[in-house]
Amino acid sequence: MVVETINTELSFDSADDLALYGRTWDTLNESAAYGARAHRIIARARHLIAPT
Repeated sequence: MVVETINTELSFDSADDLALYGRTWDTLNESAAYGARAHRIIARARHLIAPT
């Protein structure tokens, strides 16, 4: 199976490799922030790095 990303193409030769890729994305999805919470995190980071 081939999976395309923003800058490359990944090729998985086995079902185990593909399962690992899926579990990795599931973990990232579970730890991600979405919606209003994500907006607050981004706004806070922008405020902290903004030039004064």
